[in-house]
Amino acid sequence: MIVLGLDTATPACSVAVGNETGILFEMLTTVAETHSKHLLGMVRQVCASAGLDWSEIDAYAVTGGPGSFTGLRIGISTVKGLCFALGKPLVAVSTLEVLAHQACGEDGEVPGSILSLINARRREVYAGWYVKDAGGLLQSFGPAQAAPIDQVIETAPLRPFRAVGDGALLYRERIESAYGKAVICPDATIHVPRASTLVRLAIPRLLGGKTVDAASFTPEYIRKPDIRLPREEGVQA
Repeated sequence: MIVLGLDTATPACSVAVGNETGILFEMLTTVAETHSKHLLGMVRQVCASAGLDWSEIDAYAVTGGPGSFTGLRIGISTVKGLCFALGKPLVAVSTLEVLAHQACGEDGEVPGSILSLINARRREVYAGWYVKDAGGLLQSFGPAQAAPIDQVIETAPLRPFRAVGDGALLYRERIESAYGKAVICPDATIHVPRASTLVRLAIPRLLGGKTVDAASFTPEYIRKPDIRLPREEGVQA
């Protein structure tokens, strides 16, 4: 089962392809340009580097949000087009969940709970808490939210906790002053969502039939876009 995944939810952009045995190839860029300029080129390069034709991809996966409104729209519209054109199924995974899995130790160790944080601007973060269930699987604890960092870190379900994501780096000083330096994950590479992690999470969901309808799927924005249509502001269009 070969899955190609892409993430465009943050300023970083990544594409990866893999199967049940592992990741075949991954490409990550942090170029300060809109993702639409290089995303399809990255998909082509990843497939070529893995020695795959597009027809050999069994399914596609995408981070479904939260994250940048523009970035999410670019990634999801691209993957929808690929699914429609090639007749392939789609798997969507929360951006916060991808980050949470990256924050686990190599042995899957979770120190109490994990807090995934994405910069939401307006002095807020998109936040999601994750804990391990009785079976040892990482599960979300409560709904994702958009809120000020101080409000978020006061609600830790289990302590100690580990914070991950660009929101954790942005508010590093505030978090560490309250809970200590060990709270922020030291590995810089895990603070951006990786398409390789997305693919690893998507494969068992695909095998379990947990796909989404590409036609009706929409991003998990959590809050309304910063720019609204005139009618939403009370002005007649």
